[in-house]
Amino acid sequence: MIGIIVHHRARPEAESAGLELIQTAGRAMKSFPGFRRRYVMVSHTEKNQISTVTIWDSREDYIRWVESDVNRGIVPPPNVWTSRPEPTFFDVLPE
Repeated sequence: MIGIIVHHRARPEAESAGLELIQTAGRAMKSFPGFRRRYVMVSHTEKNQISTVTIWDSREDYIRWVESDVNRGIVPPPNVWTSRPEPTFFDVLPE
């Protein structure tokens, strides 16, 4: 399994739109093959930073999600993000 951390930065006036977009993607992700778990976190110090941690069976499953028509169909309204989020990949170790 792999874990992916993604930091999203919404424009100050678009925090609620960014959070709604992330929640919409999360609902769609739940039925996607290879998806295991997801956490959404909002920074205490920077309310415009929304981070997600997702767990997938494999990197390939995650890439299929990113490139899927379902994911691409979730189009953000203009001017929501300050920059493009970059995923960081981790191996999930057994407990």
